[in-house]
Amino acid sequence: MMPATFQVTPLFRETFAAKTQANPVLASKFNKFIEIKKADPNQLFGASDKPFKSGGIFSNAVPKIRHAHLTHDLSIVYTVVGGDQPVIQLHGIFSHDDMGTGQPSNLNRQRSLAAQFAGQTMSTADVSAQTRPERSPASKSTSPGPGYVARTKPVAAPTENLFVKSVKSADQEWQQRGLLDRLMQAETRNEKLAVINSELQYLQTIVRRNQLYPNQQRYAEKLIQIYNTLTGAKK
Repeated sequence: MMPATFQVTPLFRETFAAKTQANPVLASKFNKFIEIKKADPNQLFGASDKPFKSGGIFSNAVPKIRHAHLTHDLSIVYTVVGGDQPVIQLHGIFSHDDMGTGQPSNLNRQRSLAAQFAGQTMSTADVSAQTRPERSPASKSTSPGPGYVARTKPVAAPTENLFVKSVKSADQEWQQRGLLDRLMQAETRNEKLAVINSELQYLQTIVRRNQLYPNQQRYAEKLIQIYNTLTGAKK
């Protein structure tokens, strides 16, 4: 078997940067994980290195998806694909609460994150001796094209008034989606971004079958404006 290569998603880049910023020791733990898996993807990284529950929300979204603890509360989520030339796909680093697997469990959060896992674009990356991966620039597109996934980067949070104003404006375009209530119930920035990603992915399914109605197109554009407001991305 050849040494494994690695692929990462935009979500991995975001979560790795955010988690290591708050916990620099985490990068060292991650490097040990990479060393072990690069030599032998089948070697377990401790007793917690196991697949998600068969038939569960995550395993249904991404077959063979696994997780392994890097710390007591932070796990790396990954998938091993290929045979003699294995590729390890890194989906991100999450706490139990991030994944909705804490106590009590949060099935809506699990479904939202599972949808992100399934919709992310993989890119080959050199993850050896990782300190903090570079993040891709924010998309300049004004509508969700095929394969679009909003890229995030940790920045200072915007003022609440600007955020609420943007959400209300988008909600008025397609009130049946309940965007205002869902984003107001989201407690963290990552949860809000997960809602936006979920809506953009839903719009993609419509685009694949048919064109967007004018209000749906405006809804998509305003979703991306909200994303830019949350992340501080330049237009």
